[in-house]
Amino acid sequence: MNNLQKAAPSESHQFLNALYGDIEQEAYLILWSKLDKQSRSFPVSDLTQALNLAGTLKSKHDVYYGVGLQKHQQNSWERGKAIDVVGIPGLWFDLDIDGPGHKETRIPPDQDAALKFLDALSWKPTMIVNSGGGIHAYWLFKEPWIFDDDEERIEARELSVRFQAHIKGIAEAKYGWKLDTTSDLSRLLRVPGTLNHKSEPPIPVSTISHNDHLRYNPDDFADEIKDIVVPTDYRSEYSENGNWAPANIDPIVQGCSFMRHCRDDAKNLPEPHWHSMMTILCRCHNSVNLAHEWSLPYPKYNKRETDQKLDHALNNNGPHTCEYIQTTHQFSLCESCPNKDKVKSPIQLGAVKRSSTVYSLSSNSNKAERWEAVRDYFPKTHFPWENLPEDISKSLKQLARSCAISPNPLPGVTFSTLASTIGNRVTVSPKSSWKEPMIIWHGDIRDSGEGKTPASSQLIAPLYGLQSQENKRFRSEMTKFNANAKMPKSKQESLEEPIERGFITSDLTIEGLHRELKDHPTGGIFCDLTELSVLISGQNQYKINGTDRESWLRFWDGSRARLSRKSGSVFFKNPCISLAGGIQPGIFNAVFGAKKGKALEDGTIYRFLFVYEKPRARKQTSESWSEANREAWHGLLQYSVKWADAQHGILNMILSKEAQTAFFDWANELGEFNELLPHEFKGFISKASSYCLRLAGVIHCLWAFQHRCEPAKILQTDDIEKAIKAVEFYLGQSVDAMMTLLGIKSSETNNDPCKEAILAEALKGIKDGVVSNKILMADVLEMYNGLADTDNEFNSSRSFGAFVRGLGLSVPTGTQRAGEKTGVCLDWNSAVDDFISRNSPEDSGDGNV
Repeated sequence: MNNLQKAAPSESHQFLNALYGDIEQEAYLILWSKLDKQSRSFPVSDLTQALNLAGTLKSKHDVYYGVGLQKHQQNSWERGKAIDVVGIPGLWFDLDIDGPGHKETRIPPDQDAALKFLDALSWKPTMIVNSGGGIHAYWLFKEPWIFDDDEERIEARELSVRFQAHIKGIAEAKYGWKLDTTSDLSRLLRVPGTLNHKSEPPIPVSTISHNDHLRYNPDDFADEIKDIVVPTDYRSEYSENGNWAPANIDPIVQGCSFMRHCRDDAKNLPEPHWHSMMTILCRCHNSVNLAHEWSLPYPKYNKRETDQKLDHALNNNGPHTCEYIQTTHQFSLCESCPNKDKVKSPIQLGAVKRSSTVYSLSSNSNKAERWEAVRDYFPKTHFPWENLPEDISKSLKQLARSCAISPNPLPGVTFSTLASTIGNRVTVSPKSSWKEPMIIWHGDIRDSGEGKTPASSQLIAPLYGLQSQENKRFRSEMTKFNANAKMPKSKQESLEEPIERGFITSDLTIEGLHRELKDHPTGGIFCDLTELSVLISGQNQYKINGTDRESWLRFWDGSRARLSRKSGSVFFKNPCISLAGGIQPGIFNAVFGAKKGKALEDGTIYRFLFVYEKPRARKQTSESWSEANREAWHGLLQYSVKWADAQHGILNMILSKEAQTAFFDWANELGEFNELLPHEFKGFISKASSYCLRLAGVIHCLWAFQHRCEPAKILQTDDIEKAIKAVEFYLGQSVDAMMTLLGIKSSETNNDPCKEAILAEALKGIKDGVVSNKILMADVLEMYNGLADTDNEFNSSRSFGAFVRGLGLSVPTGTQRAGEKTGVCLDWNSAVDDFISRNSPEDSGDGNV
């Protein structure tokens, strides 16, 4: 029993002790406060610290805790992920009650109605809590369920989903209530004994009832809810990124009797079977042709309907699982399937495995075929924006819209700029003998006139501002120093000659960089290359057998360097030179392919994170980079400079055991795959591991500095996973860059977001403009087209209205009033909220986060 019981039994003490009081395993309880949006991790075996903090915060903060215990400490800006939950104390349910702050009206009208509903359930709650805007009910286990492995975690997740689906079904059938789903294992709920600050005065979060004799085993719920189907989300459970390589249909058909049934019995195929089939086919090579070919024998086949179903299946569902197919469709052949329990979904039978030998990558294939195969393994995707803090992601995307360009090149500029301010104050080590510096080189390959410079200049502008301030300080100090030197020696002060600190430079000469970095406090400087070509073409410009190129290769490694000159040696102690620049495809070919491909031979080209964007017409709008979004980036960069200058030593970030395993597993898989690659691309793979570690450090600092927090000394699995996604994005971009360099024509893969996803984003952005549950369709269309590219735009309000109505959203005919405006309106009801949730999931509810 932990020492919590020795403390005074306050309400918070009693509550947390009831949930976690007997746990001795290593796990962490998360507390999160809404005001500063920061979390704190506490060992669950000693909760005194957590309770002391909750008591300190509650007067001004809404205090939440994570019901599921986390396997490791969280960064201060992270709430914890469901995939990292290692145990739960029981099951729970949140019932919002009608009142201020709740748009949904189909919920319990008052607390009495909610309590009466709970009392009528088959299982009586162990605890009931008044959250200040609703009810939290808990069905605690006889002892907390600590998971032995991932299978148990998935089992617990499915139990939670089934349990809440059961309660929601009863509520809707008996009362017509539409209750929220809060079944995720990382759910945050309010701590009893604290305050709900949504009201004035704040409302106490308090325990209504606690009957500790009402405790359960997980199996006690099984009989009543076992028939509720839980469609496993393949994307979140088995792949963090929806942009995986397309699967091959042949091994799927060979290994799955259900898919053979869908193909062979297409003439009489039930619609639910067809839908499940489509969730698989849409993720296969040649998906469109397959979908129509397999659907054509059906007597009521309709091309338009098939296209719509294919689109819907790809963007709104994960591929259906074997369990879903067996239980929902009662497909008996699943029981005797030779792949039963070996895969979670039929899609895995045809999923591309990078480490497997592929004929099209062998030396027997022609060059174009081999490079197309490389593209299959490293598909070109959009940047994984979820890697970035929401404020920074939002800022960069708006900056791109304001300049009418793709946002994909902007994270690279962000990373390199931030890395220059960190300098040598941070390194990342996967093991004691390996340290990676914070050095990022980024190249933006686009045609002239595609807007490479304006957006990058906006991101780099804070460094010029810092340089201007530094120049004023230096001149002032220099004036004082010179005046002091002219004084009689008896009156002179002991002054050192001032040194001007460099933040940004365009001088790429070795001597110029040496002047900039001599006595530099962090060794970090940013090279602003409007034209990336000058980095290569300017090397050894005056000396045929010079060593400038070799020096730059050492600069990327952050290595010490000593170069001999006639005027004396030049010594770089610990340089951290980051850079970014744009280059046109033709010049890229001429510069990096020049001198018999020397930039490939010596590895210069492989040291860059390239983004290669083909020309595309984008709509110019009146939108500007807002002051708030500008300040989000400027403020972060300024904080980074202050933090780095205040460090007296080097923060060497190491990887947790789990992060180390994830990193080396990924790196080894790439290493195995490397043997199959064209030799011109292998250099990117060899540098991928270094960039993974560097980006893990830079992205971690990005999150920390955005929240004005100290970076952590230990990087977790989540940090490595963010970096892996980013590196794989850049590898996909580099494939196209190299194909262009080698003169190989390629087909473009369209990975643009679907119209539903764009509409969901538009509705989220315009939500604050809703008046009396109505919003003008003209405003929605304007927001939508501002987010969409030319392929997804609507040119008329009529076609846009038909699209919105076709999604099941209510757009009544005729004009209506929305505040002071009149026109055709969208009814903002629960269907709109559901649509946003399906296409862009986010948390909701009053008493939970």
